[in-house]
Parts: sequence; structure tokens; C-alpha cells
Amino acid sequence: MPNLINRDPPGRLSCIHAFLRSIKYRFGTNSFTGEEAKHKVGGKDNSIDYCTCAKEYSPETALVTGDKKYCPFLRAGSSKSYCYLINSNLLDTQKSKAVGEAIQALEALGLCTRTLNSLKRLRYANLTSAGIEISKYTFFEQQVRAYYNQEIVNYGPIVGFLHFLDMGKGSVLKHSEISRYMGRPNNYDKVTLSTGDEVILNDGDARDARTRTTGALQAWLTYAGYISPTLGKISGTVDSFFETDRYYCNPRNKLGYSKIFLNKSKVRQFFGNMPFVKRPLSYDFFVKGAGAAREYSQRSLSGVQLENLALKEYGSKVRNRRLLLMFSFSLASMQGRGLNLRMLARHSNFRNSPFVVDPDTHEKILLESEADFLIIAGAPFIRSVDNFEVIYPRTKIDIDMLRKENPYLTSSLEKIVSNRMIFV
Repeated sequence: MPNLINRDPPGRLSCIHAFLRSIKYRFGTNSFTGEEAKHKVGGKDNSIDYCTCAKEYSPETALVTGDKKYCPFLRAGSSKSYCYLINSNLLDTQKSKAVGEAIQALEALGLCTRTLNSLKRLRYANLTSAGIEISKYTFFEQQVRAYYNQEIVNYGPIVGFLHFLDMGKGSVLKHSEISRYMGRPNNYDKVTLSTGDEVILNDGDARDARTRTTGALQAWLTYAGYISPTLGKISGTVDSFFETDRYYCNPRNKLGYSKIFLNKSKVRQFFGNMPFVKRPLSYDFFVKGAGAAREYSQRSLSGVQLENLALKEYGSKVRNRRLLLMFSFSLASMQGRGLNLRMLARHSNFRNSPFVVDPDTHEKILLESEADFLIIAGAPFIRSVDNFEVIYPRTKIDIDMLRKENPYLTSSLEKIVSNRMIFV
């Protein structure tokens, strides 16, 4: 299952599709690494060869540069990146975040699977059967449009985005009203480290990361016709798919445009039959990576080290706590019932519980801030009007898939949810 997209260039869906086609023609069904997937200077079948946003050099300039096309989001003829989405192999091999995020976007859309190392970073990836099939077609062909329109809304964070849109007032929202929620929540658990230091656990995403995520997902929903940068222009038709791409291929237009016009009826129709979400956020990424602590740039080096140590020592318990929420949510949705978060907190707060960070605050955090994690993961809910501690699922999640996320916890999870007081 996928990670949370943390850069906005993957929001240009035509660039992602060009990347997919490049991978198909370069690697076929074979595995590929992030470094191998970059733009290969002097090579064939690069992303830019298939990208609808790419610009063509004049014949005279092409003779000088040796390239026929250039990326409009980079300085033509002088950038060693060549492609803004994935960068080139001329750059330092350590600078692979761009291509890594592009591969994550392919996984979020069901087009590839990633194999990770012990640090949860990419080792290699393979295209799925869907990825192989869709790569046969150009971006504007009907098969491609149909696939993306269907699969965009099977990515958990997109479902969360749609929920926030649906809960907003009116049919026009500001980008900033959504971006504040588009990240893993920070619960500010107080923890004591093995060093004896008492720190606040920063397990949530920073503001700039949330802004980047919002920009990428906002673009995907624009392609799918749920939202638009202008009133009444984009509505999910064939013409609007083309219009959206033309809009985003213009470097002057931001992926996360400031004013969002909603196709309110389409958003509500999506939630009408409690949709099944195929690709919710993965257990491995329920907590941000330790390396992401560099985002807290105003703190001293020792402070950053302590934050990383806190994530290392307590991150697994936060992930387990969130898995408990997802597992209970899935069971409640399948049974068509509500979930009592206070009862869930009380029955999971036992001695040496793998789901508890701080026994004294476990109930309060699970009931309040931690519940918001469900939304960004693809499991949005409605709070009961009469009882704040009861939530009602708006989507369905495969519980068997959740069992496989951490098999060592399955028996503990099953025991907790067997208590009838948890469901209403």
C-alpha cells in the first residue's frame, strides 16, 4: 500500500503517465531502481519523449543541444535535471527524492509496486499488470482517461481530501482551508527517551509538507472533474481532461491553486454508496520517516537528534495505535455500525499494550486528534451529533489487507474488537 505523496510535481498527471510509458519501454516487466528510472541523458524512451507538457526545440537549437524537446518547468538548454518530475542521471545519485516521489505516485494509482529496504526506502519497483496495460496508450486516449478517473479515488489520501471538500461550507473553498488537514496529525505525546530526556513526540507532518501534498492531490482531483480552478470550466468530460492538462502544462499555473470550485454533486455522489478504498495509506507510513525531522529547521542539531530518536523509539507504537483505529473502523464499516472511540481506548489501554504511547493521555488522544488520522489514510467518518465519542464510517477498507500489515498484532486486534461495547 502507498505512502503520502510529499512533492507537488506528480500532480501533473500527464507527466506521471509519460513516466509510466518511459518505464514500460525501458524496463518492461523487469525491476528498476530509482536511479535507473531517471532521465537518461542521450538515451531513448525518456519521459520527456511522451510528455504532453514537453516543448520542442527549433531545428537549429536541436542541432546544438542534441535534444528535440525540453521541459517547460526548467531552464531550457542549461538545466542538468532535464525533467522536473524525475531529474536526470547527471545529478548526484543522492538526489533521488524527485524520482522516488514519482514512483510513489505510480503506486498510489495502482500502476507499480515498490519493494522497500529496512529503512522503508525504495530498493526497486515493478510495474503492475494495470501499469503494463495502460502504458500502451497515449495520455488522451479513452482507456487512459477511464483508468485514471476510476483509480484516483482509490487512493486513501484523495478520499480524505474529498471528505474535507464535502464537509466544507458552500461550493467554493480556499486551498489553505484544505491544506491544514492534509497530513498525518501531530498528537504531541510526551515521552521519555532511553537517554532520560523528556520530549514531545513530533509524529505529524509539517505545514510545508501538507501544502505540497495538497497541491499534488488537488491537481489529480481537477483531472477527475471533482474540482476546478475556474467556475464551471472543468467537469470531468473529455474536453475538460484536455483543458486540465493544458492548464497544468502552463508553468504560470500553480498545482495548488488558491480558490477551489467544487463539483458538489459529484463529490456527494462519490460518498453515496460507501465506496470501497483499495489503496489506503500503508502501515509503514502511518508515521513520517525519521529523516523528515529536518523540516524543523529552527531547532538545534541536538533537538533534531532527539526528535529522530523519539520517532525511532516510539514510532512503532504510534503506527500500532493507528492500525488499531483502521482495523476497528474497517470492522465497523463492514457491519454498518458506529465506532465508540472512548470504549476502544479503554479496552486497548492495558499493561504493556503495543497500542499505547502514554497510558495517561491514551484515551484523550485517541478520541480527539488521533481520530483525524483515519481521514488522511482513506477512512473518513462522521461524528455522532448526540455523542462526540462515536464515529460513523463513510468508506470501507479491506480488513484482511489490514491483518497483513502487522501479523504479530492480529490476535491482539481481534481480542480488542471482540468487545461488543466498542461498536454501536
